[in-house]
Amino acid sequence: MQVAFRRRDAGRPFKSQNMSRFSTKAINGEEMSRAQYLQAEAARTTPIIEMNPILIKPVGGMKSDVRFFGEAFNAIDGFAYREQFFTKAIDAIRTSLDRLNEKFDVLVIEGAGSPAEVNLNDREIVNMRVADMADVPVLLVADIDRGGAIASIVGTLQLMEPEHRARVKGIVINKFHGDVALFEEGIDFIETYTGIRVVGVIPHMMNHGIEEEDTDRPNRRRLLESTFTTSGRSM
Repeated sequence: MQVAFRRRDAGRPFKSQNMSRFSTKAINGEEMSRAQYLQAEAARTTPIIEMNPILIKPVGGMKSDVRFFGEAFNAIDGFAYREQFFTKAIDAIRTSLDRLNEKFDVLVIEGAGSPAEVNLNDREIVNMRVADMADVPVLLVADIDRGGAIASIVGTLQLMEPEHRARVKGIVINKFHGDVALFEEGIDFIETYTGIRVVGVIPHMMNHGIEEEDTDRPNRRRLLESTFTTSGRSM
């Protein structure tokens, strides 16, 4: 957000759906994700509900509360959500994009998880379907702090549909530790293998004062390391 602001673009945040326990109130009192609220503040603009029209708040028992434009619905599990709210979600996303496009020149649209979760793509509402709806280019961001970033980049691009892969115009390496010069060979490999430019390497920032969205992540990582299994979440 701050990069777009410094470039004098009217860059404003948008995330169609956010799964988070952390929320706050938009300017008109609607409940929205804290992440998009803070992104709007970083862009020096007023946080509005259209920046995060769908909020999913986990409540336990594999269920979550659902909010559309701040309106709360009863807790529901992931399968039921996908079946019952898909059309409503598409309408909410389209409405939000239309309203934001009327207000701002540039939107910075954030996805979630991976654009290559092939088991979810038929009803996904946060990644390439949104890119198609907005008809925008895409930056693929890899979290190198988790390890396996190069394999993740290559595998993701291989699994994407050709028309979606064509939207990817750049790759960003996030949460990099140490001297970026030590990663030059990695950058060269990524660019040569994929044909897509690495447009940035973002250093890992400690003590930034913002609580992690995914507070369960450290415990989950320890569990994965101890059991040698993998897992994913759907919604």
